[in-house]
Amino acid sequence: MGKKITAGSKEYDLQILNSIIGKGFPVEKFEEAMERVFHGKYRGKLWWDNKPTTIRDGETFHEVNYRCCIEDPKCSHLFCLVLDRETVPGMIIIREGYLEEI
Repeated sequence: MGKKITAGSKEYDLQILNSIIGKGFPVEKFEEAMERVFHGKYRGKLWWDNKPTTIRDGETFHEVNYRCCIEDPKCSHLFCLVLDRETVPGMIIIREGYLEEI
């Protein structure tokens, strides 16, 4: 029997992150789609910032253009994403993702 993965652990958050890499969402519904991704996994409001910045995932620095976090005491990571807004008109594609400890 495997180890139970609990909310807030790095493994739990990596599962969430990996589930959205490569997916596309309509531009006008992107924040709503992100709220749906986290709904049921964490409780609380989704906070986000779409300013380009450099983050550190514990080992390496990465350039990202979207960060979000859930207002939940169990959530211990920022979800940092590289979004592609140009390849498919009207869509946002999540190209890469990293976790940054809060």
